[in-house]
Amino acid sequence: MLPDAPELAARGSYKVGVRTVDLVHKNQIDILSQPKGLDTLMYYDRPLKIEVWYPTILDENEREIVSYDQVMGQVGAEDRPLIPFTFLGRSSRDAKPAIKDGSFPLINVSHGYTDSRLLFTYLTENLASKGYVVVSIDHTGSTYRDAGPFNSTLLNRSLDDLFVLNEMDGLSKTKGAFLQGLANADTTGLVGWSMGS
Repeated sequence: MLPDAPELAARGSYKVGVRTVDLVHKNQIDILSQPKGLDTLMYYDRPLKIEVWYPTILDENEREIVSYDQVMGQVGAEDRPLIPFTFLGRSSRDAKPAIKDGSFPLINVSHGYTDSRLLFTYLTENLASKGYVVVSIDHTGSTYRDAGPFNSTLLNRSLDDLFVLNEMDGLSKTKGAFLQGLANADTTGLVGWSMGS
């Protein structure tokens, strides 16, 4: 840590694991495909990709380093094409959670319009090292890769957050799930930036 870094920038005592999970929020209103004049609502199964950071205990031979894949730019904008890049983080991909230490408070992170679930990795990794389970959502139709009309973001943002909170609670209560007994959804915080706040 740099000598002029804020006091809370220091990492906590836990090593950090990270896992990518694909979820589907079934039977959601498809506001973008709704034909004009049709009285019946259209529905679809809404895909959501999430990243989960959590406290872990690593073996001596396991490294706390991960490579994240991301893009910058704006989908459909010729003057801002999507440019892929990778960056390193301080987590161990798919590491075993530190379940022997009991459950940890949950933090749900919501990005702005347009961004991604990886926007705040410096914060999400840091919080996990301090004893939190942190989940960050790629809000479908609101990321660099797939930005669509803003009315979909307005409709779905809070619904995504609530759905993911319930899914995390379910994963913590499901026997054999990687988060079994790890996340305490009864103690949850929400972090957001711009549209995510």
